Amino acid sequence: MNFKKIISSIMTLVIFCGGLTIPQVNEISTFIVSAEEYSGSCGKNCTYSFDNATSTLTISGTGDMESCKWYSFREDIETVIINYGVTSIGDDAFYECESLTKITIPDSVTTIGNEAFFYCTSLTKITIPDNVTSINSSAFSNCTSLTEITIPDKVTYIGTGAFSYCTSLTEITIPDKVTSISSDLFYDCTSLTKVTIPDKVTSIGNDAFCYCTSLAKITIPNKVTTIGGYAFDNCTSLTKITIPDSVTSIGEYAFYNCTSLTKITIPDKITTINNNVFSNCTSLKKVTIPDSVTIINDGAFSSCTSLTRISIPDSVTTIGERAFKGCTSLTKITIPTKVTTIDDYAFSGCTSLTKVTISESVTAIDYGAFSSCTSLTKVTIPANVTIIGDKAFGYEYDELANNWIKLDDFIIHGTSDSEAENYALINDFDFMALITKKILIIVLLILIIIVLGAFLVTTSKKSN
Repeated sequence: MNFKKIISSIMTLVIFCGGLTIPQVNEISTFIVSAEEYSGSCGKNCTYSFDNATSTLTISGTGDMESCKWYSFREDIETVIINYGVTSIGDDAFYECESLTKITIPDSVTTIGNEAFFYCTSLTKITIPDNVTSINSSAFSNCTSLTEITIPDKVTYIGTGAFSYCTSLTEITIPDKVTSISSDLFYDCTSLTKVTIPDKVTSIGNDAFCYCTSLAKITIPNKVTTIGGYAFDNCTSLTKITIPDSVTSIGEYAFYNCTSLTKITIPDKITTINNNVFSNCTSLKKVTIPDSVTIINDGAFSSCTSLTRISIPDSVTTIGERAFKGCTSLTKITIPTKVTTIDDYAFSGCTSLTKVTISESVTAIDYGAFSSCTSLTKVTIPANVTIIGDKAFGYEYDELANNWIKLDDFIIHGTSDSEAENYALINDFDFMALITKKILIIVLLILIIIVLGAFLVTTSKKSN
């Protein structure tokens, strides 16, 4: 027996006892839901009635249902029956009906409104009728017990976060008429293992599959052009994903912390690898970067601890801050010929790095760019480099002591009177001067003169 039934029984007992003062209605209004509230209008041509004995809410009439009129007794609703004739389920219609376990939706319904079933935490199964064409934002968000749902073929639109936080949902098929995966659509659906995306989809929104920690694989259709920021963020079980050639943009953090992902091929139409796109993909061993890429942004591959090698194409002009920071298995790197600046901490913490080739195009190596590269014992810095930031080479940061430690026996190779020599002098590193082209030409000229002189002397002696 629920709370309101108990109160009604007490009131009946008070009346029969006589001699006791019956409280005024306004004195108990906070405890009792009036009979009028159990029935009424919920739309221009729609009505509702609640049977307290069976905990059943019945909605009848024609046309659109309006927003929730039963919020005050929402926790008592266990069953909902919507009769034929009602064409839409209004915004917030069953918002926080936490006891709702069963609902019947007629074929006359074509639209499910915003947050219609938000936080219906006891709802385990729902059948959406065949004539529904749109499921609006957060319609089933936080239905944490929902394990099964079938979306009918006529649905063309599924709004932002429609199934977000449905933590018990295991699989879902998106109908063929849907052309975009909205932002936050399956956010934090931690039990989701299978999703079928139709071929007509052209975009995957921000956070669409974020924190789908059980999702092991997914196929992205060939018409998709945009993958939004954080789209697959923290999909920690994702082992394989193929990004189709149609994709022209991948948002920041799109595959952040996909710790089971082992390889990735970036499509030929991508020009920018955005911030932290593959950051903390700790199992990533192979990455293919196409010649179309010109910018590798901040943190793009940071903490990819299994990445042993990567080929940066000559098309790249910018390597951002922390782009490869913490790639502890990376052994060698070649800076492309169009790069002019290596940004702060770009390769910091690459503890297995033993060889760095810096192109002649580079003019600036910024703060800590190769700091904490503890296996790097020497570096050759081109003459064109005019800026070398503090701690760029030859230092390791001690987090426990919260200070920098100078690496022993670090050697800098460079030209005399260059910024490389100046950096070595300031930091007390060994410096080895390179033979420049100018010096080499002079040496060759001297050798030619010596050889020519010897030849002339020999010839003169023979003639005498």
